[in-house]
Amino acid sequence: MPVAVPITNTESNSTKIKLLDVEDVLSRLTLPEKVSLLSGKDNWHTRDIPKYGIPSLRLSDGPNGCRGTKFFEGVPAACFPCATGLASTWDVDLIQDVGVALGDECRAKGVHVLLAPTVNMLRTPLNGRGFESFSEDPLLSGYLAGGLIKGVQSTGVAATLKHLVCNDQETERVSQVDEKTLREIYLKPFEIAIRESNPWLVMTSYNRLNGKHTSETLELIDGLLRKEWGYEGLVVSDWHGTYSTDEAIKAGLDLEMPGPSIIRGPALLRMVTCGKVKEEDINDRVRNVLRLVNRLIPSGIPRDAEENQNPNPAVDVMRQSAADAIVLLKNEKSLLPISPNTKRIAVIGPNAAKTEIFGGGSAALRATYTVSPLEGIRSAAGPRSKVVYAKGCDAHKLTPLVGEELRNSQGQPGFDIRFYNDPPPSTSLRRSSADHREVVHELTTTNSNMFFNDNLPDTLNRACYATATAKFTPGRTGTYEFGVGALGVSDLYVDDVLLIDNSTSPIPGELFYGKGSREEIAEIHLEANVTYRVRVEYASPSASTSFVGPLALSSRGGLRFGGYLKLSPEEHIREAVELARSSDVVIIVAGLNAEFETEGFDRKDMKLPSATLKLINAVLEVRKDAVICLQSGTPVEIPFKDKCESLIHFFYNGNETGNGLADVLFGRTNPSGKLPFTIPEKLEDSLPHSKGDKDGSETFPGQDGKVCYEEGLLVGYRQYSTVGPTPAFAFGHGLSYTSFEYDAPQLSASVFDFGVSSTLEVTCAIRNTGTVAGREIIQCYISPPTSTSSDRPTIELKAFKKTAQLEPGQREIVKMTLDRESFAIWEEGWIVRKGIYEVLIASSSEDIRETAQISVIDDFRF
Repeated sequence: MPVAVPITNTESNSTKIKLLDVEDVLSRLTLPEKVSLLSGKDNWHTRDIPKYGIPSLRLSDGPNGCRGTKFFEGVPAACFPCATGLASTWDVDLIQDVGVALGDECRAKGVHVLLAPTVNMLRTPLNGRGFESFSEDPLLSGYLAGGLIKGVQSTGVAATLKHLVCNDQETERVSQVDEKTLREIYLKPFEIAIRESNPWLVMTSYNRLNGKHTSETLELIDGLLRKEWGYEGLVVSDWHGTYSTDEAIKAGLDLEMPGPSIIRGPALLRMVTCGKVKEEDINDRVRNVLRLVNRLIPSGIPRDAEENQNPNPAVDVMRQSAADAIVLLKNEKSLLPISPNTKRIAVIGPNAAKTEIFGGGSAALRATYTVSPLEGIRSAAGPRSKVVYAKGCDAHKLTPLVGEELRNSQGQPGFDIRFYNDPPPSTSLRRSSADHREVVHELTTTNSNMFFNDNLPDTLNRACYATATAKFTPGRTGTYEFGVGALGVSDLYVDDVLLIDNSTSPIPGELFYGKGSREEIAEIHLEANVTYRVRVEYASPSASTSFVGPLALSSRGGLRFGGYLKLSPEEHIREAVELARSSDVVIIVAGLNAEFETEGFDRKDMKLPSATLKLINAVLEVRKDAVICLQSGTPVEIPFKDKCESLIHFFYNGNETGNGLADVLFGRTNPSGKLPFTIPEKLEDSLPHSKGDKDGSETFPGQDGKVCYEEGLLVGYRQYSTVGPTPAFAFGHGLSYTSFEYDAPQLSASVFDFGVSSTLEVTCAIRNTGTVAGREIIQCYISPPTSTSSDRPTIELKAFKKTAQLEPGQREIVKMTLDRESFAIWEEGWIVRKGIYEVLIASSSEDIRETAQISVIDDFRF
């Protein structure tokens, strides 16, 4: 059970830190004051009451870095690998180091609460936000989350375990799950992480669970979380995820975010007046808010602090985690690592020159710097190597962003943007005369995807206008495609000639979390070395009568525009193939990006873009030895896996994405990552997407307001190991530049008597039998007795351990601990069934190296 936070004065470094006397403060608060503490003050701050010494706390996303309070032109931040990338390291200690670094980033921005980590299950490969979660396995997810939480909270910053529970897709969030599956799969990572690390906050999810929103489910929050698991921290809603006034209070939801309140406030006061909510219920909620304040007072993070860039970012941790997050899937002819003396290296692919460091949505931030794969490879290749590059194809959903390709009024990369309260001097966005409007705010920026929901002056009205201007000098003659869309309306001009009209009749689309317009595109022929003027005119939703998006008109909205040289697919591939033919080594870098994997939407399929597949196949036709590096946060189909000889999977790996990839490609880091999910041959192999006699819509994305988890316990590798089919790459799979030998495991007992011993020790010797120093991840699975296995997966992960760096010939004794939970199943309570269990020592879920047996004499309930 987590340790309760002391609520009296304490000593720290010989300086007396005055904490709130919670009960005394509670006794002096008026009912309206109590209610005010149960919702946010604004989007990122809790309510303060200075006369009682109650400070405001600052919260911030997110999963791979601390963005701070600003989406638009925020303070630069360090970005670490996404959660699936971190999970591929299987390294709790490293992830704890990442947590410490994230805590330091929070402190620099005056952030008290980091809204991470996420431990929802990768039930389906199509979850748009799947990259934010760790794994398809609850045990791996729980222990890795525990490591991150320990690291964050060691810096005095609070971590937030989220989203409780079954927030496993972005559409049709109405989950139907039986209790056995819920307990053994979806709740288990929360239970483990809470037991291991005691996060100071838990966040509820948006979805309904078996017909009721999680944020108002008494049995989930008060019953299971607090009473059964003994959780004593604060429970916060997801943003706009509070759906009731009285039920959420009674269920145990302490804090509604963001603020000002929608559900609470005067409505909650009315509930007390009419007797639907007792003041004692409100006191319980306020007590948890005050206890969180007490936990954070010793951190010394001031209230309303200026947001600053961390002066000492953990670059070494960023680079190590980026390298360790890489999984070597194939290396048939030991083509890797690449010699740094290679004369000519061709780098090909749409993910090579553009750095994809995070997925979309809450994960997005303004990075302090980025290293693209192309930059990392050029740096690692050395001065005697010539690295040549071809994009190879266009593989995007939206027109690629522009910014650094443009030049602002000072001749620097980027563009100028001015904001106005008055419309342009014409009846529409099309200006017909000189613009003499008063400029309310102006700045220069390089990010042409701009969400205007914050970091703009209060003097700028919600009904506002903006003009973005820049000069563009193409380096190559050809056809250029531009695109523009908005949460509002927008038009794009080139040399004051209207190229794109997205203001007269904007069509609803997917921009800005599905609340903006569709992107409209147009082509124009431009000459090399000729300077053109690009201008974008914008009006916010409430400033335009033609805006048709669903967002409330109180928003200032947002603007996105892009542009690029559009080559024909044939020209792209011809360039790529010519480079491939003439080079000593060929590296293809391709995959997905934040447009495909993002909060707000699930992917439509598991395929790579068709242009990417054509490029890869074309290069493999002439260079079967091409090294293919695929980037994504969740599984993708790999139809060419049998054609290629070398294959790497890497993730959205933060600032150091390019250096991390290059470190593995050139052997500076021996790859040790293993997949935290299964990669099926095709989407239909995954049970939630199996068609069978129906179209599968009940299991994903849902039908008639329900998503039925009909696969039960058979999630991820549990399915493939139990009922098949054979996946493309198994859960836990990952190769090395060396080899490892496993000795037979030794168990501390042959009979597990729960009345005598609570744990079982598993010992196994691992030896590096290759020629390169490296690390191995040992996985321990349990296979149940055949007499009890009719409704159970054939194997389940129950322990894992990553070795130290082993030199050639070096041996390590690895010890893992199993307990009663390792053998238990849920049958109206936890029970271990009697029988003979197999203890499997493995390199992956499909690569079992050694086995041992343990007997349980009698059924055991706990």
